[in-house]
Amino acid sequence: MTEPQPTPDAQALDPQATKRLQQARERYAAAVAAEAQARTDAEPARFRRSQRRAAMVRLAVVAALVAALVLGAIGWWAHNSADDLASTLADQSAAQSAAEGAVVTMLTADPARANDYLRDVLDVTTGDQRIRVQGSRAQLEALVAAQPRPATGQVVSSGVVGAGEKDVTVLVVAQTTTPELVGGDASQNRVGVSMTMKQVGGRWLVAQTEAVS
Repeated sequence: MTEPQPTPDAQALDPQATKRLQQARERYAAAVAAEAQARTDAEPARFRRSQRRAAMVRLAVVAALVAALVLGAIGWWAHNSADDLASTLADQSAAQSAAEGAVVTMLTADPARANDYLRDVLDVTTGDQRIRVQGSRAQLEALVAAQPRPATGQVVSSGVVGAGEKDVTVLVVAQTTTPELVGGDASQNRVGVSMTMKQVGGRWLVAQTEAVS
């Protein structure tokens, strides 16, 4: 007579099978726990990487903002510098033109109209130069009246040789029949005059003159 085969339930109750099943379950549970622990352990690293990426983005934004501000400042500076330079050059050009006109006025005199000469010279002067002209009024009138013919003068060349915050210095070279009217040598027909020009009431006037050889 054949012995009955053990049923599956009987096999499940076999101690060896039960032990292997238990071990498999333990290994599975350990694997799950290890995976969970790995995720837990990896979380700070992911958080730090996320923080670093966020910090890098913030730094990039700040850098872009700083670059924009710097470029804006450079543009503002360049614009204002260009405006300042243009204004300075315009002032110097105006002072130079005024100096040329003033020299012609100082070198142009009619012996018959000495008073008019003094009036015209005073009109283009200011400050110390005006005081000097007024102080030597009698001598200048006598010098003009003593000329055998009208005195004339014309500008040969000129150039700005210095500029301060409130004045411009112009060197003017003129050809004239009477260089002594501006302190030049009477034996020469050319005279160089260093002229300090100052802006007064919108006009560039002669504040000081010095004859140069």
